[in-house]
Amino acid sequence: NPGFTSHLVGCSRIESEYLLRLLYAHQLQPEFTLRHHWQLGDVLMWDNQATMHYATDDYENVDRRMRRITLRGTRPVGPSGAESRVANDPLIAVR
Repeated sequence: NPGFTSHLVGCSRIESEYLLRLLYAHQLQPEFTLRHHWQLGDVLMWDNQATMHYATDDYENVDRRMRRITLRGTRPVGPSGAESRVANDPLIAVR
């Protein structure tokens, strides 16, 4: 995510910027994206740890309800074996 990534460790600034641009362009290809077309009663869930999401402002004057949930229990572990974590999040569930 360009909002949270500054550079690649071990690369020069130029190499890092080049590689990050390639990665960002790759992940935004249509075959890796979902554009949801809302219908009454739809519920959509995603995992913020594994998803880069972007909301579009195309719902005009239609009411929408959004809820954020944080699940309790054991923390998820990613493909690299790293445990999921949330930094400085006031809404994190208390164990």
